[in-house]
Amino acid sequence: LELTDTAKQCAWLGSFQTELGYKLTGPTAICADNQGAMNAAKNPLVSRHTKHIEIRRHYIRKFLQDGHAYIYYVNTKDMIADTLTKALPFAQHDKHRKDLGLT
Repeated sequence: LELTDTAKQCAWLGSFQTELGYKLTGPTAICADNQGAMNAAKNPLVSRHTKHIEIRRHYIRKFLQDGHAYIYYVNTKDMIADTLTKALPFAQHDKHRKDLGLT
């Protein structure tokens, strides 16, 4: 699950910020465009289709329950980070570039 990797990075960055003397003021917002992964992270039920990811799913679920982060849905076409991670059509890339404030 990419959400688990994101949660691990949030935990590390939070710890690093604390070591630098900054106080965390609240949970981290995590944007996701995969509703299936979001449901798996929030839903404690295990099915035969998700058994192989149970350990990773448990990590993100506990991270969310402990109040370290929250997940909210962002439509794929509005996922600004995609311009940094994948090839996009020029119009979408250009829109995301402008949204990021890059000229």
